[in-house]
Amino acid sequence: MSGQEGRRQVISIHEVTKRYSGRTALDGMDLELRGPGVISFLGPNGAGKTTLFKLINRLSFPDAGEIIVNGYNIVSEAEKALFCMGSQIDETRFHPYLTGREILSFVYLMRGTPNDMVAERLRIVGEGMGITSFLDDRFGTYSSGMKQRFAIANAIMSDAEIIFFDEPTTNLDPSGIAEFRNLIRDLREMGKLILISSHLLSEVSGISDRILIMNRGKIVFDSDIEEIERFLSIRLEEIPENVPKSIPGVSEISRRGDSIVVKPEKGVSNSEVIERFIEKGLKIREITEVEGLERIYASRTA
Repeated sequence: MSGQEGRRQVISIHEVTKRYSGRTALDGMDLELRGPGVISFLGPNGAGKTTLFKLINRLSFPDAGEIIVNGYNIVSEAEKALFCMGSQIDETRFHPYLTGREILSFVYLMRGTPNDMVAERLRIVGEGMGITSFLDDRFGTYSSGMKQRFAIANAIMSDAEIIFFDEPTTNLDPSGIAEFRNLIRDLREMGKLILISSHLLSEVSGISDRILIMNRGKIVFDSDIEEIERFLSIRLEEIPENVPKSIPGVSEISRRGDSIVVKPEKGVSNSEVIERFIEKGLKIREITEVEGLERIYASRTA
């Protein structure tokens, strides 16, 4: 990677607090984020996700605590710390009278990149994010969807080792959302550390290696994706008056509307669960996987 010192991808957050007008946005956060991989922050609006990303990227300053990026203090060693990162955070703001090509070229050149590398990088990023056709238009003429695509392109333009995406699919159409998911997979394969904030479980499902849930300025859940438990929603032809309290191979059973939600024991396949239900004389109409993440999110953000 151009200008990068190896593959250092560590963000250390020590007892960080941030307040706005008497409201605590982050409350003594202590956290380490290490790459490569995709780390997603989930939480309702106002949970503190964007505030955290702004503090790490020096767009705001903590009231207490410190943030270290690849060994550099984000306040006292800002230039070195910021050089390690690319970001798309909060509202997209660029000079309306400059073209997209001028803005991205400026961003790249500011990092000391040779002039002869800019055109090739623009081609790669433009094609990857589907913005080539409007790169020579002034930013002020872009639609909201075009601006969002451009902001994502700007985040990856520098080819940094650590990349932030804050509510990245806002204003994107379905094709833009699919392109973003493909981009994340490509960046992961390149060995980047990607951090995503969202209040949509569907946005980070299937692309994350680690999930953190925030609520009221605190981390209320933190787990690698493979540790999140699997649940099945089983819709029956007719739910018995008394739902079975135990079924072999199933550790939890609960009723949700016209379905029964179960947690298979480790090593028990979906087909085995179906067999056990049939053995109990229960007729299955439909079976679907329910991400344990949905249940966790609901319980942690209530």
